[in-house]
Amino acid sequence: MATVLAGEFQKRTGICSASLASNLDLVHRVDSNGEIALCDGSVGASPQKPYGTLINDQRVDAQGKVCELQIGGIAKCVAGAAITRGASVTVNSAGKVIDFVVPTGASNYIWIFGTALDAASAVNEKIRVEVGIVPFGKPQTT
Repeated sequence: MATVLAGEFQKRTGICSASLASNLDLVHRVDSNGEIALCDGSVGASPQKPYGTLINDQRVDAQGKVCELQIGGIAKCVAGAAITRGASVTVNSAGKVIDFVVPTGASNYIWIFGTALDAASAVNEKIRVEVGIVPFGKPQTT
């Protein structure tokens, strides 16, 4: 059962790097083993690149299980803080979306996950995000 609110979207399957059972609508990445892991929204010389949101949290309770991710279109995401409608969003350390803030420091780079189509007034609210993954700062390969 897909978690989509409007329009068409792109879906991909992957292999869980660990249990993802409580990660519905959180942002994930592809790790160095090619498996799906929670994206930590790191900022720095080589930040983690977000890949998509987990859209089905059934049967993903262990490493090696198949999971489904939405990688494009309008995704349902969990807010990690209050979010402004229309703002670019990035990912925090818990895989939740937050308003994008320009990182400080010459070697700090970050990935933008998309654009908030809804506002959030509190942590853990679900909002719609138009997925558009782009680097801010130096382009990254990871």
